[in-house]
Amino acid sequence: MKNYLKILIFLIGLAILFEIAAYFFIPNKSNLREFGYFNKTKYEILSEPNNTIDVAFLGDSLVYNGISPMYLWKNYGFTSYDCAGPAATPEEVYKYAKVLVQSQKPKLVFLEADVMYRNSKSLHVYRYKAADIKKYFPLFTFHNNWKQISDDEWINPYKGFKYSNKVSGPNKDIHRKKTKKVQEIESSNREYYEKTIKLLKENGIEVIIMENPTVNWNYRRHNGTEKFAKDNDVEVIDMNVENLGIDWEKDTKDTGIHMNYLGARKVSKFLGDYIVNKNIVPDHRNDKSYDNWNKAYELYQEKLFN
Repeated sequence: MKNYLKILIFLIGLAILFEIAAYFFIPNKSNLREFGYFNKTKYEILSEPNNTIDVAFLGDSLVYNGISPMYLWKNYGFTSYDCAGPAATPEEVYKYAKVLVQSQKPKLVFLEADVMYRNSKSLHVYRYKAADIKKYFPLFTFHNNWKQISDDEWINPYKGFKYSNKVSGPNKDIHRKKTKKVQEIESSNREYYEKTIKLLKENGIEVIIMENPTVNWNYRRHNGTEKFAKDNDVEVIDMNVENLGIDWEKDTKDTGIHMNYLGARKVSKFLGDYIVNKNIVPDHRNDKSYDNWNKAYELYQEKLFN
């Protein structure tokens, strides 16, 4: 009995130590706990100074593999961030938006269309049970933040982007047959995206639905997305039907599902041109108050070349 008691006391003590240690690994210690700790990427934006992000991209892995905020900064001068998680659901994207508007006032927010067609029910139970467990043990989620412990001026050189130099072309025909058929969006997914759009508009943010290039897209979803965008009075950009110059044999990392770095440059250039042409975001490159973005770009280049 005494041995069991000792083990219990040891485990309780260990849990307390983990909780204390985790404090030093959390990107923003003042408000992160409110949102839990599951899925680190979407919360990194909380480490950015308030009201300094011009454009945000919300969605799933197509976003963080396909859009490079540092490329956009270097070539266009506006600030942006990828707020995205793997296989994100519409409910999660709504939470991303809630996190975003707490500290930022972007001019534009792009919502990834792919998320609307996800089977959210199969992910729901696993996701939120895992979230409930992980929020009590943040050290496991934020263990890579050790470099930030003693550095109040820590700079994130990726801004949510995940760099990959892997090359793996499609293993199937990417030709998409045009059709007038529409793939309907399930009601719960539609509800959460409509809530997200409403939240963003209430905060004075222009919303655009986008779809990143991927072999997993088709014209039925394209038509469904256009219908949804029209119903909610927002613009839509489907980069699968635009001429981005994607070389499907060289610009994707996993048989055409996600862009690699070469593909991300093309996606980012297309979006950068589109955003600048709207003439609503400023060029901060010569603004000294944004020097951290120039430093972030230098770090970004170092990591890419290394």
